[in-house]
Amino acid sequence: MKIRSARRPVVPAAVALLACLAVAAHAAVVTSNNLATTSLGSLTENGTTQVYVPFIVSPGVLNGVSATVQSTTTGGEIASYAIDGISTVATPTNAQLIASNTLYLKPVAYGPTAHQLKFVPGAAVTSANYHLGVGRTSDVWNYNWNWQSDSITAYAPAGDDAGLLGAGFKANLVPNASFENPSIMFWNGGTFVADNGKNGSYVVSLDGTGTAYSLVIPVVPGKTYFYSFWQMGGDWSLAEWGLTDPNDGNFWDAEGSNSLAAGAATWTEFTGSFTPAIGQNYFYLNGRSNEDPIYFDSVIVQQIPEPTTLALAGFAMSAILLRRRR
Repeated sequence: MKIRSARRPVVPAAVALLACLAVAAHAAVVTSNNLATTSLGSLTENGTTQVYVPFIVSPGVLNGVSATVQSTTTGGEIASYAIDGISTVATPTNAQLIASNTLYLKPVAYGPTAHQLKFVPGAAVTSANYHLGVGRTSDVWNYNWNWQSDSITAYAPAGDDAGLLGAGFKANLVPNASFENPSIMFWNGGTFVADNGKNGSYVVSLDGTGTAYSLVIPVVPGKTYFYSFWQMGGDWSLAEWGLTDPNDGNFWDAEGSNSLAAGAATWTEFTGSFTPAIGQNYFYLNGRSNEDPIYFDSVIVQQIPEPTTLALAGFAMSAILLRRRR
């Protein structure tokens, strides 16, 4: 009589990956705004030297700063002037800024005006500075503009909604993911509209003038990501997403291997996964419309666990099931 040995269930990495993707395939809605907010106070430039305030950043991901800026002294006409900016050094030149509001100034009082700066710190960068008076070490001070900046606030992804799509998924990379904080717009255009959407009280509206606007999320080549977003639009609206920049003016066609979808009549979720190749450092979500606006809500971009991690998780689950059977 043969004694049959107990069969140990094996869960290969691919099977575990499919299991995680099956979880992701269910409707995903951001349950919090995924936004870390830090108040940086106010700055007043004295007209002779640069002033700045330091703050902590999340390296390698999309960060932002908002402020209300106005001139305290009206100067002469000047082109390409960086009113305020972000850098990683204490007294930068214009060339060292990683983000700035650069304007053509005329001898008319400026502001108070809402300023927003969006930037991606390097993978090793953990702190940055918000500046007024960049260029005070050059001839710019001769133009006699002085500045005041109030309600300076730094923003970064908070890491909320981690695990939303199943065990092992990394935190959501999209800041202001449910668009509930109207102080900072991480798209390169568009407006906030009061609407319940899929979660909360606001959605992003991209106007119907034919202009294309994008949300750009840094990603790491070789890693695999899951994405989910909800959109709704009119007959002449489009959403495009993928690893190729869609902002080339080509309205009706998808760029590279990007995906393209017409505006949905009701709120509709689009999901999938992708693995960037070398040189593909950003995931783009783009919307444009010739008539009625296109709306977006609840955007998620999360890294999927490595196959080895998934395999270990699978074996751990198998061991638990085996113990229960005994």
